[in-house]
Amino acid sequence: MKNLIRAAGALSLGAASMALTHTAVAAEGGDKPWTASASLRGFYDDNIFTANSAAAGGVAKIDSFGFDISPSVTYGRTMDNTSFDLGYTYLARWFENRPGSSWDQNHNASVNLSHIFSPRAKVSVSDVFVSAQDPGQFAPGSGLVLRAEGDNISNSASASAELAATDTIVATASYRNNLFDYDDAAFATSLNRVEHLPALELSYILSEATSATVGYQFGIFDFDSARDFNIHSIYGGLKHNFSQSFYGLLNAGVQVTDYDLAGVETSTTPYLDGKLVYQYAAGSDIAFYVRHQVNATDVFLTGAGGLLAANQQTTLFRVAWGHAFTARIKGTAIGQFQNSTFNGGAADGAAETFWTLGATVAYAVSHNVSVDLSYFHDSLNSDPVALGFDRGYGRNRLFLGVTAKF
Repeated sequence: MKNLIRAAGALSLGAASMALTHTAVAAEGGDKPWTASASLRGFYDDNIFTANSAAAGGVAKIDSFGFDISPSVTYGRTMDNTSFDLGYTYLARWFENRPGSSWDQNHNASVNLSHIFSPRAKVSVSDVFVSAQDPGQFAPGSGLVLRAEGDNISNSASASAELAATDTIVATASYRNNLFDYDDAAFATSLNRVEHLPALELSYILSEATSATVGYQFGIFDFDSARDFNIHSIYGGLKHNFSQSFYGLLNAGVQVTDYDLAGVETSTTPYLDGKLVYQYAAGSDIAFYVRHQVNATDVFLTGAGGLLAANQQTTLFRVAWGHAFTARIKGTAIGQFQNSTFNGGAADGAAETFWTLGATVAYAVSHNVSVDLSYFHDSLNSDPVALGFDRGYGRNRLFLGVTAKF
């Protein structure tokens, strides 16, 4: 389950919980167009290679202390009908006990631009580029936590155009392109690919608080290896604002997957994407997510070169909670469970489950400086009989750090 669900957009770590607090954060930042921050953290990781309890792929279970440093800068402006923002984060992480290189270096750059042509027309474009040794940086919260040596790259570019045909009907056309490129040969064989995701969505405004949606997305998954597949996603859904501080949405439908691989038949599977977000107090909110979809997997070839799996079908449940205990003390907690079933090949029908739990408590020493304590636990359970090996593992990480913002 190394590449379970690319939790894009609202399923990315913290994205939905930020939706209701964006206005408050913007107000706190005032009119200043840029912000800068730097953090320094010490950590302990009891399984740095996410190895099995004995060994995995010849790599023994190893623990290590270390530290990381992460400066970042963002710049954003809103001018009449146009808004844009730029962001860059650098992360350098050092391990005191790790074979090979002791350092990981990650780069994350993003740009977003939107323009309102009229009250009925809006265009948005965005791009996120990541270079990292830790593939988990590509999709926070996805369960992809193995480290892969080399300059592994992902890039996600998207564009959308919204047009209000009438006062109650809005049409949205969009396109997203995802690129994944790994230096590591094992990851490259299974996961190097380009994804093309054009989509069309129609929304009908039922009332000031409710809208209904129907949509279609065509997904082209073009791998470097001979495992290409296409996905047709058809869905309908509802969005509803229960109040100014409580909203939810639910999209449900089917996904039809066509494979280029010989012997793997076209499949029809359910599609589900939903969330509830509730801001119950200033600086405090809770968000629930559910998602079911087909996605790529690194479980591809057997040791003999035969097909182990074409992809997998994954169900994800996630909860994210943030609470302001006092004006200076804030806490966040996340919990996520994913269950995946492999499609095609020798492991067809086999299942994996992935758990991740985490909590952070931050104390604001001053307006610009805070200290924080974090703990994360990950657990992967697989079917060793179907896969031919046991890649399950447990991992615990503890972080203590300080952050300065300007």
